[in-house]
Amino acid sequence: MISTNLDPEAIREYFNTWAAHDVLYHGAARHGRIKPAMVSTDEQLVERREYFSCSYFNEYLRKFDIGPQLNACLTGPEPGIHMGPSALTLYRGVAKEPFSKD
Repeated sequence: MISTNLDPEAIREYFNTWAAHDVLYHGAARHGRIKPAMVSTDEQLVERREYFSCSYFNEYLRKFDIGPQLNACLTGPEPGIHMGPSALTLYRGVAKEPFSKD
């Protein structure tokens, strides 16, 4: 996770603590949605109730006002160069409407 609007400490916190609890990433992996050109809403990756009740959302994302998300997978993993998949994620504030599948 690299973000232009999160401070470096928040990025370190994600990698050191929250990456293992990222229900959206784990949902994408579980549903086979980590593929180049695959676009997913948070609702396609994890049930809404689970997302908004998990510690990842309530203890990490909420403090940055990150709610509904839309993720576009740009590349798959590149094991030969020790690189994981890359993606672009757009998000709305916690109280905002979710992204549609359209």
